[in-house]
Amino acid sequence: MAACKFCKEELPDSIRVINRKPEIFYMFSGYKKSTSFPWYAEPDTVISYLKSQEATHVILDDWFRHAYTTLYPAVQKYPEKFKVLKKIGEVDTVAKQNPTYVLEFNDEWGYHGELVNGKKTGEGYELFQDGKKYVGHYENDTFHGQGTLFDTAGNVLYRGIWHNGKIIKGEGELNYSDGKKYIGAFNNNRPEGYGTLYDAEGKMLNKGNWKNGVLVN
Repeated sequence: MAACKFCKEELPDSIRVINRKPEIFYMFSGYKKSTSFPWYAEPDTVISYLKSQEATHVILDDWFRHAYTTLYPAVQKYPEKFKVLKKIGEVDTVAKQNPTYVLEFNDEWGYHGELVNGKKTGEGYELFQDGKKYVGHYENDTFHGQGTLFDTAGNVLYRGIWHNGKIIKGEGELNYSDGKKYIGAFNNNRPEGYGTLYDAEGKMLNKGNWKNGVLVN
């Protein structure tokens, strides 16, 4: 009931929620769309089902444990596709009860690309839950090689050469502990090439060509 109340008050009418008791959800969520799920299905089957139903959210509750038996393994296998919006209750080891969760589901979240021995390796792209997106090369589950990271609006944050998840050469934004910010070309986290340095208030300090972190002209 608490999950129904949260969905009624906090989520738009356009949602489609997968849960164990869609009739009850419909009545107490403000008549939002809902349907149940196949019990005891495998995680990949659950994901395919959520996609086929155009699900936007999932309620994971402990009532008769069908949700934890069927939905929870899919969440465990593909955690990048589920975002926790609301947690209700705590684990009760005495009563053997788990919390209830309202989860947002988006099949586009996560990695799409080549795999080697089950790890992200090769060309691919990854959409993150905060809206950022990386497109490029991977090695052993991390950014490695040529790649580009975009912000939530699709603007380039960083473009260049990555090593073990960190960009080492390219173009983008460098932020310093004193609040200053550099935007332009860089190498090993130092300005290298054309770029602009700003102070903590956003006022331009220097602009031009840099070498080893020093403005040369």
